[in-house]
Amino acid sequence: ITDMVAQLEQDQKDEATHRDWCNGELHTVAGDTQAANWKKDDLTTQINSLAQNIEAIDAELETTRAAIAEAKVQLKRAGEDREAANKVFQQSVADQRGTVMVLDKALKRLEKVYAPKAAAAKSFLERQPSKAGEANKPAPEGFKTYEKKNGGGVMGLLQGILDEAKAMELEALKAEHDSQAAYEEFMKDSNASIKTLNHEITDKTERKAAAEAELVQAQDDQKRTLNDSENLP
Repeated sequence: ITDMVAQLEQDQKDEATHRDWCNGELHTVAGDTQAANWKKDDLTTQINSLAQNIEAIDAELETTRAAIAEAKVQLKRAGEDREAANKVFQQSVADQRGTVMVLDKALKRLEKVYAPKAAAAKSFLERQPSKAGEANKPAPEGFKTYEKKNGGGVMGLLQGILDEAKAMELEALKAEHDSQAAYEEFMKDSNASIKTLNHEITDKTERKAAAEAELVQAQDDQKRTLNDSENLP
């Protein structure tokens, strides 16, 4: 009986030890399962976040490339407009200079018709070198008559048209200068903008590549975690 009691006590102790071991194992498995589930959740969140980030970068890249394309279109259009405006300017200046040349010849012919003496005296005086004391010498009588007649009539009208043609040429020159300066400034700003956008594309492309590499790593970790969780007791 004493031996049986001792055996029963030993069996009871063994059962308690085995029960504690089983409880420990169950606790360990439960902990491992919980840890695996947490890891799977974290990896799923990370994968979703990376996928959204890559999608956002793709949208930014598309917008940036569209901005570069539009800037190049505007540059091309501005160049074409500038070329067309320059052609108009060249034609306008040529027309005004042609008008000036024709009117100048007409005025010189009219001078010979209406005031031959004055014209001859004027031509003579223009060819003579100036001498000391002659700066205030009165002009010949015929030249005075010519100067009075030149204030109106046909010659006055022609002179007005001639002056207007010269003024229009000067105005066209100024407008061309301003247009060219504005075009050059636009080209400078547009090229600087395109350069900045290209830098942005490089930066975004590098960010996308890093995110894609991180996504691949997270997906591999997720597969291993799933396999490990399936092999748990």
